[in-house]
Amino acid sequence: MQAAFFYDTVAYSYPTFDLHMDCYICTLGESEEPIADPEIHSELRWLAQNKLLDVQWLPADIELIKQLGTFWNDIFASQHL
Repeated sequence: MQAAFFYDTVAYSYPTFDLHMDCYICTLGESEEPIADPEIHSELRWLAQNKLLDVQWLPADIELIKQLGTFWNDIFASQHL
């Protein structure tokens, strides 16, 4: 996996900790398979733009996901990747 470009920073305060997470748009090589670290992620799946809000996201992720849905075509345009 290779980071194509920096997308956004998520800052969110949970009751027991403050999260500061840099988010990147990434690409996979032709024969690469994505790998989810089970200590970090419970699930890994590809979602179409119209399915982004069908997932129960954690509170810190919601605004980022809404932005991805809104700016999908600009973010994933071939000139960026």
